[in-house]
Amino acid sequence: RGRGGEMANTTRALLLSLIESVPDHANPQIQGYKSKDRVLADCEELIASVRSLTPKVGNLVLNNGDQHTLLNLQGTIPMYVRQTKYNCPMVIWVHVDYPMTPPTTYVSPTNDMQIKPRHMHVDAAGFVYHTYLTQWSPQSNLKVLCETLSQVFSKDPPVFAATRSSKSSTPVTPSSSSSHSLESAPPAWLPPSSSRRRRK
Repeated sequence: RGRGGEMANTTRALLLSLIESVPDHANPQIQGYKSKDRVLADCEELIASVRSLTPKVGNLVLNNGDQHTLLNLQGTIPMYVRQTKYNCPMVIWVHVDYPMTPPTTYVSPTNDMQIKPRHMHVDAAGFVYHTYLTQWSPQSNLKVLCETLSQVFSKDPPVFAATRSSKSSTPVTPSSSSSHSLESAPPAWLPPSSSRRRRK
């Protein structure tokens, strides 16, 4: 228990320092997050549930070319394919007006993974579409988002392990959605659709 409490305190301190380091986009002299306590609580709840996610601060490039410095959670969420657990690499960007605005969410495959073409909920750049995001309300939260995506991706995995024979289709890499830097994202594996599953 003591160690768990220490980890929670360390996570809280890290989150708080990251949240407070994000500037307002219009006025960099003031802090960006409007609902700091809510952001902290929701991120703490998610990290306690999915320990493979790590909080960081990075730059998100929007569709209009603007670049925003934001808190993000990167790592993996679990999904279960044929009763075997796999890790789906993700980056979840928390906007400064959260929870009024839903988080911008990406699947971020490693260099040896590919995004499944024409996936119902993930586009070629890794951007995640789902009704939980499109119908987001201030009562929505990050933990339920990840639980929902974990269930959806278990039924239809958005990534698979790239094979050498698939060089004709360029593997999607984190840099392809130039909005995030994922140097420290943990490795994650999914079976190629025609080969045996690979475990750690």
